[in-house]
Amino acid sequence: MTVVDLLKINPNKIHIIGSVGSGKTTLARELSSKLNIPLN
Repeated sequence: MTVVDLLKINPNKIHIIGSVGSGKTTLARELSSKLNIPLN
């Protein structure tokens, strides 16, 4: 089971932290797309 599979069960909020230019927005967009949850 992958992390994405686990998050599909009941995603509430996902917080992504990291330094500038580390790909936070890219990761957030990908997770939003795969999990079918809004990107705020």
